[in-house]
Amino acid sequence: MKINKLVASLLAVSLLAFPVVQVSADENISLTVNGKSIETQVPPTIIDGRTMVPVRDIFEACGAKVNWDANTKTITGEKGNTTVVMQIDSNMLFINEKVTEMDATPVIINGRTLAPARYVAESFGGIVDWNAEDKVVMIDVDDSDEDVTETTTEETTVTEETTEVTTVTETTEATTVTETTTVAEPSDMIVNAVRSDLQKAMGTYSLGSYATAGKFKTTVMKQTTDNWASMATTAVDKQYAAVNKTLYYRINSCYKAIDELYANKQYNSKLSDLRNIMAEYKTKVNDIINESFKTRNAGEINKISSQLGTFITDMRTEVKVLADNT
Repeated sequence: MKINKLVASLLAVSLLAFPVVQVSADENISLTVNGKSIETQVPPTIIDGRTMVPVRDIFEACGAKVNWDANTKTITGEKGNTTVVMQIDSNMLFINEKVTEMDATPVIINGRTLAPARYVAESFGGIVDWNAEDKVVMIDVDDSDEDVTETTTEETTVTEETTEVTTVTETTEATTVTETTTVAEPSDMIVNAVRSDLQKAMGTYSLGSYATAGKFKTTVMKQTTDNWASMATTAVDKQYAAVNKTLYYRINSCYKAIDELYANKQYNSKLSDLRNIMAEYKTKVNDIINESFKTRNAGEINKISSQLGTFITDMRTEVKVLADNT
């Protein structure tokens, strides 16, 4: 997708508006994408209180094709029908025809473009979290486009996870042939453990309590998801544990985002009913999460995780619009 004239002209103007910033990266900050450590030529760094991450690495982790234009100092990521454009020293983020103002401007460090982590991750539907204790930028990108497959008793790949017995009866001159196929699903043990842990985690959070919600501490989340992985003995169990790990981290990000908005001084000063607004968002997110307890299908759980990522973005936008119009 080519940048239209409006976008190009805005980029040209913004390039003149911001001076080049010289910064150095913090070697102690690491990066994970979907729980896996990512080695980058330039590590994430904090600039003026904002966590900046290497754009190319994140875009590629999202499955996007990346292009760098040295003349305009713009980096472009393309995936499906989505085109994302950022420019050095401009705080404007272009997602197709939509323009968003970022809270920090992209910079070049050792030949690599770094931009605010939240905007980079959310450009293609991901979410970001910060582990201050271990200095880890944790980005969770939507992988729901990946095929979800299971193995039947005849080693046939199918896309369903419910256990069902299909009986086909064929009659020819009093001869009956019956074929039975059982579709694999995760074990009761792993399903019950995962659901119990997630429900307990949800129970530790109330509006304004994210910082003290014990089940959302980084070490506790890691111990919990590691336990799921150790319990998983079959391919189906392992897949179920993996998709719920993603779900767990997205629940964490949702509650964190709710509390960040709830604690925002500007929003509190403008919105007298902010508590009720955020309580309603909490109810909405819990309703989405509860849908995951009604299915054992990994693909459906991935879609719920994707819904949570969209929920965060929409919630932030909606609250900002409410405050701006008050």
